[in-house]
Amino acid sequence: MNITNKLQVIINKYYLLIMTIIAVIITWLNYYGHHMLVIYPYYVDFKNIILSGFNPNSGIIGTPTYPMWGYGWLLILTESKLILIMIQFALALFSIWYFFNQIEKLKILSKNIIIYSKGFLIISVPWYVFHSIRWPYSISISLILISFIIFVVEFFYVNPQKTKYKRILLSGILFGIALNFRSDYYLLPVGFTIVFLILKKINRINLKKTLYWLASIYLMLVPWSIYTYSVTSHFLLTSTNSGHVLFLGLGAHPENYWNIKIEDNDPLMNKLIYDKFGEKKSTLVYETNEFLKNEFFDRVKSNPIEYFRKVLFSFKKFVTHGVYPGEFYKQEMLKLQKADKSWIQPGDTWKYEEAYYDFIKRRRGYASLKEKLYCEFSLRVLIEHFSLYMGKLIVLLSILLAPISFIVSIQRNNYFITFILFIIAYQALINTVAFNYQCYTSNIYFPLLINLIFGISIINLFFRKYIKKNNHSLEKVNSL
Repeated sequence: MNITNKLQVIINKYYLLIMTIIAVIITWLNYYGHHMLVIYPYYVDFKNIILSGFNPNSGIIGTPTYPMWGYGWLLILTESKLILIMIQFALALFSIWYFFNQIEKLKILSKNIIIYSKGFLIISVPWYVFHSIRWPYSISISLILISFIIFVVEFFYVNPQKTKYKRILLSGILFGIALNFRSDYYLLPVGFTIVFLILKKINRINLKKTLYWLASIYLMLVPWSIYTYSVTSHFLLTSTNSGHVLFLGLGAHPENYWNIKIEDNDPLMNKLIYDKFGEKKSTLVYETNEFLKNEFFDRVKSNPIEYFRKVLFSFKKFVTHGVYPGEFYKQEMLKLQKADKSWIQPGDTWKYEEAYYDFIKRRRGYASLKEKLYCEFSLRVLIEHFSLYMGKLIVLLSILLAPISFIVSIQRNNYFITFILFIIAYQALINTVAFNYQCYTSNIYFPLLINLIFGISIINLFFRKYIKKNNHSLEKVNSL
């Protein structure tokens, strides 16, 4: 057994243990990362709203329908940052194990693709940092991954006569729970079922499968809908920030026609809301959300060419800007903890505005200091650079190979890859049509990696056949 084979055996057998060790290291390095820190108090708000018997006035910030409440329920169990991150990683690692377990058992992908996928995932710093942040995205995408595997297996790789409807219900419940943490993917199940019915014939069994699956997903959003009705007099499936995101997304191009800036306190957005409502009002409540959505559509209709330019610009950023790379300057991040602590101690000590502006001031100071730190040689600098450029490379190459993967997946009836590509396309659509953000792309890092390995294996197979064919032709010529 040569060194390469030994390495493959180690990766295949111990990948989960190795990933667990690396997860601990990355958590330590990125523990004081300030990314999405400003959103955390909103989840604390939901914890208080839930514990008060769903009284929206128990929230301090005043956005009772933003964000989704899933993480607020989790905070009832614990507010320990370390325990929350441990829960996130435990679920993330389980989802990865379950993913590989199922595709190996059913031989959906070749052994080489699985080995290389495990190997690249082991060194994928962007994957670890994504799960090392205290936020709902980690929980949501792990649940969706588990749900996705069960969906693909039960809908495509199991004899229809032996369909286990309990597993289909489990898949739907997991997806529905995920939507309570992050609602962006609420239309993905509808897309999945449409594609399924296109690829497979429409019959009683297939319709029954889709009905069970969709019903179990959206029933999990009924409690949220009832709660939002009590607050807004409207049944909602999502949080009330889509208008905010869509409107600011119009400012993606720095020289956009509408003079919109991608910042939460965009002057134009604030002016429009003040003119409409006669007061300074949060953009994340139902009324302003609906108003901003209308403003978004009005601008798109009035200048579709400018919007198309925005879409192209956002797509370019999506393809080239990679994913969230992490923040590894622990000694500097400690300076942000004053703001952090004032946010996680609600009650008399809650001073949101003061903490927010203190945080912004410190972050700006840190940003200038970070440039100086980049000039210094340190392990933290190297890891962050590695994470940054690995993320960019994975996204870029995976998108470039996506057309090849799609064609081959259709030719070979590899429905697993087809739906992996569908997930990638769905997130790409959000990033380009609405708002492009590295963190959004981070959600699909694992699907992008799987697609990349699959695409490379196709190209490798093509060249091997091409060389073999040429060598065979050359042998014939030499024998003449």
